[in-house]
Amino acid sequence: MMPNDHTKELRASVDQIVKEEFGAKAKNARLPFKTDEETGHAIIVTKSKYQPKFCDASGQIISGDIPKIWGGSTLKLAGYISPYSTGGNIGVSLHLTKVQIIEPVSGEEGNDGISFGEEEGYRADTPDIVLEAEDASNSDTDQAKYNF
Repeated sequence: MMPNDHTKELRASVDQIVKEEFGAKAKNARLPFKTDEETGHAIIVTKSKYQPKFCDASGQIISGDIPKIWGGSTLKLAGYISPYSTGGNIGVSLHLTKVQIIEPVSGEEGNDGISFGEEEGYRADTPDIVLEAEDASNSDTDQAKYNF
């Protein structure tokens, strides 16, 4: 979930792909966005057959335990946009392949979460791989036509 103004670039990419793939039928396409009734923020719906790779703020793959991520965390997501036409339904799905943890927020049962304050960002204890922009080792991305 994020403020609507933070989704402009992704929405523009999705809209362009919907128009390219479905032409005049684009207005009937199902999109991967919802709206939170309380805040009015955008909810981005993603899917994944496999657990995404997690990286720290420096782009290092986290090889150990992934920290618990609660609401209020700052994350960067990556994946691909996949148009579909199935059983008379057309639309676009977002497939999540990577998550970069910029500023994690942790919490406990009954706790709304604790902010860590201003830091440079999360760093994994045992980074061993640098995430490259063109990293396509996840089998889902081998057939990706559109990335986000």
